[in-house]
Amino acid sequence: MNVSKPHRILYYHAIAKKPPDIYPLSISYSHFERQIRLLTNLGYREFPLSVAVAESDCLRVKSFSVTFDDGFACNYAPLLSIMNKYKISPTLFIVSKCINNKFLAWNHKLIILRNSVAKPSLEGLMGELLPGANLLNFFDMMPMSQKDDLTDTLWQQLYPISQEEYLFNHKPFLSSEQLAELVAKGAEIGSHSHSHPDFSRLSISEALAEVNASFFSFDVLHLPYERLFAFPYGRSGDAETISELSNKLGLLATFGVNYRRGDNLGTNQHFQRQNMEGSFWKSALKFWLK
Repeated sequence: MNVSKPHRILYYHAIAKKPPDIYPLSISYSHFERQIRLLTNLGYREFPLSVAVAESDCLRVKSFSVTFDDGFACNYAPLLSIMNKYKISPTLFIVSKCINNKFLAWNHKLIILRNSVAKPSLEGLMGELLPGANLLNFFDMMPMSQKDDLTDTLWQQLYPISQEEYLFNHKPFLSSEQLAELVAKGAEIGSHSHSHPDFSRLSISEALAEVNASFFSFDVLHLPYERLFAFPYGRSGDAETISELSNKLGLLATFGVNYRRGDNLGTNQHFQRQNMEGSFWKSALKFWLK
């Protein structure tokens, strides 16, 4: 991207009045619409992310893209409405194992358990599974190779119903049919990995396998997608990991979550996004200060 103005990439998780059980942050429909309307009124033009990261003279104007992480079902109806009203083309970074509510990712299991299980019980079992672990450090102590098995054990011993029952009852993730409809209306699909690991704790071969597995899942489900990849938690590891993923998987670009003034101006393949969830004025202030 060769531009004189930074391209602003906004990211969200859930459009909802209150955060869903599965994630701690959300933005209300009215606040989300207000953000889009304000940016439009201030002369910002929205571009699909696949266009924004390509060489394009159109990005010499004030511009932005909209992205959503994880693929939560609560976004389906609000996005259809906003896309129709404002003609935006959001990019949905999907955790592929969660499509059609087949599985919960390990981080989602932890969030649900923290919200519903008594702290002493949860912390006690965490310490048994990982000596020295507690509610504050369990996430960072977790070996990525054991993330699914250990969180499955926590769930099986502490949650009153199975994961299958939870997914059937709540259906927190978008279905392949919903994703296909959103794409038909102008959205893009990108990868947020297959199982949402911390890539800073993966080997290069493990990182390649994660992203490749997500693209394979999209192919199996016949979902059109762009070769865009957003690192879970924004944790990308070192420059070699970014380079290997981009070159070996033919990625158009990769994305973090630590936008600073002056980012997204050059021709590199790694761009930064900015979280816009929370209150309208707080998110607006963050945007203008950066």
